[in-house]
Amino acid sequence: MSFNNTEWKYTEAKDLKINDWFKLKLNQVCDSSPVKLEQFSTKVFDSRTTVYSLPTEIDDEFAELLGLLLSDGTLRAQGFSLTKKHLETVQRFKYLCIKYFNCKDKPIKTLNVGGKDFYQFEVNSRYIAHFLLEEWFPELTSNRKDVPALIQRSPLSSQLSFLKGLYEDGTVSIKGNTVDHIEFTNKSYDVCKFVQQVLLRIGIVTTLSSTAKNMSTLYIYGKYCSIFKDKICFINQFNKDRLESNTIITTDSNSRVPVSNSLLSEWLEKGYITSSMYKDSLSRGYIGRDYVPEEHSALLDFYYIRIKDIVDRECESVCVEVPSCSNFIQNGFVMSNSQGMTLQEAEINLSKTFEMGQGYVAI
Repeated sequence: MSFNNTEWKYTEAKDLKINDWFKLKLNQVCDSSPVKLEQFSTKVFDSRTTVYSLPTEIDDEFAELLGLLLSDGTLRAQGFSLTKKHLETVQRFKYLCIKYFNCKDKPIKTLNVGGKDFYQFEVNSRYIAHFLLEEWFPELTSNRKDVPALIQRSPLSSQLSFLKGLYEDGTVSIKGNTVDHIEFTNKSYDVCKFVQQVLLRIGIVTTLSSTAKNMSTLYIYGKYCSIFKDKICFINQFNKDRLESNTIITTDSNSRVPVSNSLLSEWLEKGYITSSMYKDSLSRGYIGRDYVPEEHSALLDFYYIRIKDIVDRECESVCVEVPSCSNFIQNGFVMSNSQGMTLQEAEINLSKTFEMGQGYVAI
């Protein structure tokens, strides 16, 4: 559905316009089973290569390990490593590596970079690196990091654990004694979009913007910081303490709800909003989420976003059917299994049917 500053209505794609509103359901439930990790490799390893144990599926903690690798991990043919300024983050990475690969329990290295200490744990194994990079997660290659397709297919709990690892690149901004926002920056816009969509599934509304040097930044403000703290949080103690020891405001001053003129008039008449708020909202076409009256709280079940650009594209159309479920999530939208094509009328040549009566209409 789209909103054109007057009403919500079902709209065909060809009729959408720039500045129309879309709405996405918050706390959307549409889940899957843990993704299995198959081993198809025919690669012949050197006789001296150590064969390590490998996971058979992506569970929550393995997803967290992948999030750490995407955040600041370095993967190469000879192995992989993680370097961070927080020791507890690298200790967690080491624990997960030993748990899933049974690799050697080596000491964590301390590196001095520019007068500051950083910590590093490294796994040297062509065997493990092959499966990570070539079999399962080619998206983690250092020069083109992206969210692995297998993570995008994983259950919500695993995706949240993945974000826990990924957000070790995040920061908590404090103003006075109050948490102002949680910030995550990545050079990939697509990575930030994935994070934004997962957060919507647990009711967190975010602001996404592009910054200098082609970087994208995702901001979590207000009461949504509390949801993040409870459902994801951080590994490192520094950011944990900043969330725990400072006040998190319970308002939402950055999110907008598009409202029709008639509804604004009703709210003004009932005294829910002031005349200045009415005039301001009337000119903008939306109102802040905090000012939506209780009797219309159903409006808060959605995240609203305006269409910024429309690009015509031609591509193959694919019919999708999800086993044991009629719905799936694509780019934040809940989609239904395809039902084929519906035609108002059709002219069909049946001259080459092999027997009388062999043409039929599917209903």
